[in-house]
Amino acid sequence: MRYGAEMRKIVERAGGRFMFAGRVDGLVSEVEELWDAVAVVEYPSLAKFQELVMSPRPEMQAIGVDREAGLAGQFLILTTATAF
Repeated sequence: MRYGAEMRKIVERAGGRFMFAGRVDGLVSEVEELWDAVAVVEYPSLAKFQELVMSPRPEMQAIGVDREAGLAGQFLILTTATAF
């Protein structure tokens, strides 16, 4: 949770926003492990997302310890909004 709280600040300073965050109570499909939490984050652009996660930003390095301690794994899904 510490990593998520700090990451939210970094994302928002970069122009992104957290659309949803919540606990995972179960999964409909079969996967190896149950995920603890999920977050949906909107970034201004793919380029801004890449800049944020790929650059050696001091604030990202500062929360690296919490990321390692709190994340056994991470699954990123890049999407583009479409109308149904």
